[in-house]
Amino acid sequence: MSVEIKFQPDGPSGLIAEGTCVLDAARRLGFHIPADCEGRGECDTCAVTVITGATLLSDLTDGERKQLSAERLAGGQRLACQCKAEHGGELVMRLVAPTERSRTTEEKTRDLRKEFSELPFERKMATLVQLETIAVSQALNTISEASISFGKKIFDSVLPGSDSAKPDRQEAEDKRV
Repeated sequence: MSVEIKFQPDGPSGLIAEGTCVLDAARRLGFHIPADCEGRGECDTCAVTVITGATLLSDLTDGERKQLSAERLAGGQRLACQCKAEHGGELVMRLVAPTERSRTTEEKTRDLRKEFSELPFERKMATLVQLETIAVSQALNTISEASISFGKKIFDSVLPGSDSAKPDRQEAEDKRV
């Protein structure tokens, strides 16, 4: 059997096979549902409200229980990346308004770019210097941590009293006995 899926208010509709993930169905129909976590159920950006046909969908997943409050679940919200149309019939849903869900990475990036473009030139330069300072600091920390780790491995393998040298001494003693 197939499922007729409709996205309101002005989204597309079409037939999909049973077992199809709602997010995949939307993409096949050319309907954009934001999904920051790539379908792992780790965010709520793909939240949809099921208007009719909730019984046609798969059971709630752990990801949905974690990301959606009891109030949102009671209101018929599901994560499009987590629920599948498992039974034939008519399924009608709408995207949750951006004000009711977390902002996507795309939305955050767009807002930051807009905010940055509106800054005066001097403030832009100061912000860029701050970002470069943070990036250089993180790079130097990573390099120093790697150097310390590498140095420790060398000392452990060379020094006779180190932890990693103990098994070698034990093996040598066992061979003598």
